[in-house]
Amino acid sequence: MRVLSINNNRIILNKNPNYKTVSVGFFLNMGSKFEQEEESGISHFIEHMLLTSNLKYHKTSTRQIVEDLGGFINAFTTKEFTCIHGKVISEYSEILVEILIDIIIKYPAFKQEDIEREKNVILNEIQSFNNNGMHVCQQKLLKNLFKGHPLSNEILGNRDSIRKFNREQLIEYYLETLNREIVICITGDFDEERIIDIINKKDIFNSKKNITPRQFNKVIYSNFNIIKYHSNLGNYISFALPGYSYHEIDTVYLSFLTCILGYGSTSLLNRILRDEMGLIYNLNAYLHTYNEGGALIISTTSNSASNIDRIISIFGEVIERLKNRGLDKKDFDRVHSIIKSQILFKTENPHDIMLELGRNELLGINNNRSIVDYNNLNKTMENLKEITYEYFCDFLKKFFEQPFSYYGLLNEK
Repeated sequence: MRVLSINNNRIILNKNPNYKTVSVGFFLNMGSKFEQEEESGISHFIEHMLLTSNLKYHKTSTRQIVEDLGGFINAFTTKEFTCIHGKVISEYSEILVEILIDIIIKYPAFKQEDIEREKNVILNEIQSFNNNGMHVCQQKLLKNLFKGHPLSNEILGNRDSIRKFNREQLIEYYLETLNREIVICITGDFDEERIIDIINKKDIFNSKKNITPRQFNKVIYSNFNIIKYHSNLGNYISFALPGYSYHEIDTVYLSFLTCILGYGSTSLLNRILRDEMGLIYNLNAYLHTYNEGGALIISTTSNSASNIDRIISIFGEVIERLKNRGLDKKDFDRVHSIIKSQILFKTENPHDIMLELGRNELLGINNNRSIVDYNNLNKTMENLKEITYEYFCDFLKKFFEQPFSYYGLLNEK
């Protein structure tokens, strides 16, 4: 793997001739935590514009061009960055790189008619999420957990801010984004020198970037227990345990704990709450990690609001048992096997590798803190062996010293 630096931008060339495809991602310092109140949702809005409003491809959809080659282009926005990415078979790698450069850097248009169209698209997207009780519950949970911190900003924004966006505001915000460093990551089978030549000829990194990032304080977590009632979305509850930033070594152990509590139908909480007691329909656990902090989120739904108090009580009992007695060895061994499989699955997917490498490079995540080395599978397996049952039980005692919070969204009584 090679990492090139051009005027404080980085290009990751992760060539592997064993693959017959190429994945390319452009990673931008543009996410909801950088937004002021009146800019709420602007990063996600610009993500939409980059894929739909372009001076060069105004008569033909760039997605259609790539799909006709058998590939795809897509994008997503997070709290910390935006990624526009695509995948094609190897022989079309240079076409994909050129198209991505054109739509992201060279020819974005921000036409007024495109802006108005995407306003409607995103307002419909917001409405769709607002009709999803689980999504609403999780967003309310995170907003309260990160209260007063930019990580509490919602990625989609809100209806008022979306309606007020204008062309000048969008362009000004995007030009500021382009003045921060950009990471391009390419994985698969491709000609490195020809790709570098395309990037140089496009002259996209001709000026040095202002690499001074906005600095934010560490999260000071709020503790809360909130139950709200509504009309007809269903019965949902989400639990939060304050986590770690991705710079902290204990994040590795949190990945194991997330899997233990809520990965699949045989996870600890699914076995107890669903299989043994029949209190829930499904349950999932998610690990959120950011530069300034993180959280372990567990979300579930029940057919009856009357079950929620019992679910909260059992959740607390499970946490106390893990803290005081540790974890059954068979559960630890099971999760060890699951994590190993997940790593191996990911190492066989060049697109997943591209997304991981690009994100880590942009956010400055120290790969020494990770158990995964995509270029050295033997080292990865050795790192995994170092996470032992004894160390993990010690971690549980320390981690569960902090209280958990919850947010419930229930049908009206």
